Amino acid sequence: MKVFILEDDYTRRAMFAKFLATQQPHCQVIIHSYNPDGAARMEMLLRNAGWNVVRQPFGLALLDNLRTAVLESSNPRQS
Repeated sequence: MKVFILEDDYTRRAMFAKFLATQQPHCQVIIHSYNPDGAARMEMLLRNAGWNVVRQPFGLALLDNLRTAVLESSNPRQS
């Protein structure tokens, strides 16, 4: 996989997303950003790498999603 870094993508978040895209997907990723363009680029990059991605705007809905994610990860489903 080749990852191209645009000049405006040299942020810690963008660099972490690029690193994460090289890893084996194993959890849900929640992108929480005031930068909708950057968040969209990170979402596309991670989805293309096979990650389950949710983009969540700031607000109380994020807390509900985080609570659900934590509860699901601490109580894995029995197969």
